[in-house]
Parts: sequence; structure tokens; C-alpha cells
Amino acid sequence: MADVATQYTLTTPGGTILFNNGATDEYYLGDVQGLDGAPIRAPIDNRPQTDGGLVHDFFLGPRHITLDGILFIRSSRVQNTILTQRNVLEAALQAALDSILRADGTLAWTPYGGSAGSLTVRNDVPLEFRYIDNYQNKAFSFGLVAADPVY
Repeated sequence: MADVATQYTLTTPGGTILFNNGATDEYYLGDVQGLDGAPIRAPIDNRPQTDGGLVHDFFLGPRHITLDGILFIRSSRVQNTILTQRNVLEAALQAALDSILRADGTLAWTPYGGSAGSLTVRNDVPLEFRYIDNYQNKAFSFGLVAADPVY
């Protein structure tokens, strides 16, 4: 279940990234997609030489997860300090995601009032940064894939 208010932890060989952890400078999630339901592989074939179709057993496909948010800097109002802190957060996130291109990482979370979830993931959509709010904030977006869609 996707819950943008809860804390997410991405554990990788290149470091651990905490989202929504309430730190002074943090990765603040605005949107999480792909946790509500795994994709369904639904093989259906046309029946040969007649009307109708052949409906085969359905299976779950790999789960694709997209995380969008902002680099939320609260430790300073001095622009040069903000830029330095953003660069530190950017580099740490990039290093973590680069480390799960050929190795596994873990995305874990516990929704409020819900059960803990955890998926073994790899980075499959490159990390992108963009300025928002008239260059006052910097947003990020990236994607993960979990071969085993069940958590």
C-alpha cells in the first residue's frame, strides 16, 4: 500500500536513504506509485477457427515503483548553504541508486495503521532532478523494479 506520509527506507550497497524521516534536511516524498497492486500478466489467446478465446492462468508481473519528491532543506536559509546541502543529498541518492544497477537493494516501509512492507529492488528508471517553485526547491524522480512483486 502506498502511503506518502510514512517513512521509507532504501537500503543499498551504496548507502541507506531515508525518505520522510523528519530530519532537518530530508528526501520528502510527494508521490509513490506502484505499491498498491502488482501488475497482472493476463495471457489470452484467440480460439483457432471459432469464436471466443482461451483464457490461461494469470500471474503477477514484476512490480514497477516510482518515487517522486523534493530535497527539503530546512537547516539554513543561506542560499550557498542550501546549494551545498542539496548537492550532498543528490550525490548520496545517486550513489545509492547506482549501486543497485547490478546488485539488489531493499525498499521497506510501514504505513500508518498497516503492516510493514519490504521489496527487493533494483534501479530501472534513472534519477532525474529538476528545479521547481521558481528555483527555490529541487524535485527528484526515479524508478525501481521488484522481480518478486509480493511483499
